[in-house]
Amino acid sequence: MPDKVILTRIAELEASLLELRREFIAQKSQTDEGIDALTFIVRQKEYAVFLSDVVEVLRMVKWSPLPKAPPDIQGVINCRGAILPLLNPGLLLANEPLDPSLASSLVVVSAAGQQIAIIVESVVGVQQYHGNELTSVVEAQKQHRTLPPFIVGFIKREAEHTAVLDVNQLLGIEDHRALGMALRERDEWGQF
Repeated sequence: MPDKVILTRIAELEASLLELRREFIAQKSQTDEGIDALTFIVRQKEYAVFLSDVVEVLRMVKWSPLPKAPPDIQGVINCRGAILPLLNPGLLLANEPLDPSLASSLVVVSAAGQQIAIIVESVVGVQQYHGNELTSVVEAQKQHRTLPPFIVGFIKREAEHTAVLDVNQLLGIEDHRALGMALRERDEWGQF
């Protein structure tokens, strides 16, 4: 199959997965059931990811730059012998990259078949959120299409709303391709 056909099919499948995750939040918001999520802080704002997407949480480690990587990729880390891309979500979530420090944490997630370490300022914790705490974005997104594709819902507590992120959507298809090429080039040159 030509690359264009494969990429088109991947984009279609990712769009279907995104709709399923949004429908999942919509269904859970109508029941007493909820979701298990890991919450963390980026630029003084709380975000959540599905606990099923989380592999582990680490302290910040030394990272190496990755030439030719997408702008949101800070570099790579060595996690027990596995080389993981290091995503700086600051630009995606707050229009300003984070300045990683030893106080930062890393949330390692499985996204689109690949493990990625996300830099966060701090981890709040793991919690189950009940249906009455969840807000669906399905209807709003159908009408306005104003939310980024990686937001699949919100957790509402008191006056605050925590965006629930779909880790599979944090990098677009072109960013995934550019990341793959940058990682292959790094492997060819034996860099780390």
